[in-house]
Amino acid sequence: MKKFLLILLSTLVISCGKEVNCNGNDEKQVFFDLLSTDFENTYSMLKEKNDLDVVFNLPYEDVKNDFFSEAINLEGVRPSKIEKELKKCDCETKIAVQLPTDMIDYLEKNLTKLYTFDIEALKKSESIENVKYSVQLTEDNKIYCETTSSNILLQSFIDYAYFKNIINNHKNGLLKEIEDESNVESSDTNVGDINSLLLKQLTNPEIVSNSEKCENDKYCNLVYEWSKLYYSLPKKFQENIKTNSGIYKVEKNDFNSLWKGFYYISKNENMNKISDVITDKIAYNDEPVTFRASLVYFYVKYQLLKEED
Repeated sequence: MKKFLLILLSTLVISCGKEVNCNGNDEKQVFFDLLSTDFENTYSMLKEKNDLDVVFNLPYEDVKNDFFSEAINLEGVRPSKIEKELKKCDCETKIAVQLPTDMIDYLEKNLTKLYTFDIEALKKSESIENVKYSVQLTEDNKIYCETTSSNILLQSFIDYAYFKNIINNHKNGLLKEIEDESNVESSDTNVGDINSLLLKQLTNPEIVSNSEKCENDKYCNLVYEWSKLYYSLPKKFQENIKTNSGIYKVEKNDFNSLWKGFYYISKNENMNKISDVITDKIAYNDEPVTFRASLVYFYVKYQLLKEED
């Protein structure tokens, strides 16, 4: 049986006369901390491996706290045994696990074209029945909790953390390159659509949605948007820069080669402002965005505007 002792924060005052109960806020917090004993190490490993097509860059504590407040609900909490002289309660509960509606809606609306999600399955709630734990007040007024079910939420937390981070990635233009249908060369119809969209955004950059990282800078917003539209380019332009002088293969994040291309000033003033954002404001601070936006920039410059180098 795994045991866990939590010293509550100094801002939580427990009086000497307090009696523990199964449904108290302090008791549930200790129980949640016990259920999350393996979360942090797992989250750290996910960040280190970084192999799930998503960058795990949200702080662990924020994700854990949101998980218990958004995705977890204790139902039918009840004491199965009370020992007043020991200040102890044996408890039972059902744990309902459900991804929040706003998370599912975001995945369905924005990410089903890049990732394969079973949206209907994600909408279903899962229940873990008859979870048993005990809470006890120690002589020095600390809440002690023990359970045999301390790892039952680990997979649910991994799933929640994955979706939480992938949504954050999408909002901030940080999605990793993925080898799926998003990288398949577009049809002629799709190429026409993306060309029209890119030229429209270039002419009116203020129509692009704000990025949290751009502080209302419309050209910065456009760069983050173009970094996402990179996946809509024909695949040959995701790997090559084609100019009137020839075709140049560009390796991922080969910024030495990319910077040479920016030496040639565009005839379009908006393109020059976009160039400044890519090379000066973002640059090495956000390399995936810089690389993808650069390839889109050169695609617009040479394929759509037909400029010469």
